[in-house]
Amino acid sequence: MRIEDPVQGNPQGRLRELVLLYSQRDKVLTTAEEDSIVDTAVAQYGFTVGAARAIIIATAAGAGVEIESDYEDAANAMLAALGGAQKLIKEADFALVAQYYLGKSKLAQDEVQRRVKQLVEKAGISPASQGIFFSGLWFRSIR
Repeated sequence: MRIEDPVQGNPQGRLRELVLLYSQRDKVLTTAEEDSIVDTAVAQYGFTVGAARAIIIATAAGAGVEIESDYEDAANAMLAALGGAQKLIKEADFALVAQYYLGKSKLAQDEVQRRVKQLVEKAGISPASQGIFFSGLWFRSIR
């Protein structure tokens, strides 16, 4: 008896299987896993980045899998809104964004804080000074 591969010769089917494979344990597709799937789609199957991402999003939505990069997009929007025109983030607002990210992801709290700090820096937002010495130490202490 021979078992047939239902996705043989079907690049879209192979990408769907990769999404399901990477996310089978915790139902979250990490940014690194998503990048790996996109790299495979572009290099091996000739998809554009946009087409590969569309297949990933559709497959994840159909399978009830969350995509970590969506958390980052939402966190970026929150940071932009909370930072305002002055592009300053208060410690309490930073903590709010980090709490959102922590609740969505499977990462440890210190890793979440590092990632949110990277998002703040990429967005060109500065930490708001606080306390009687107007220090941004709270932000610099995140490692």
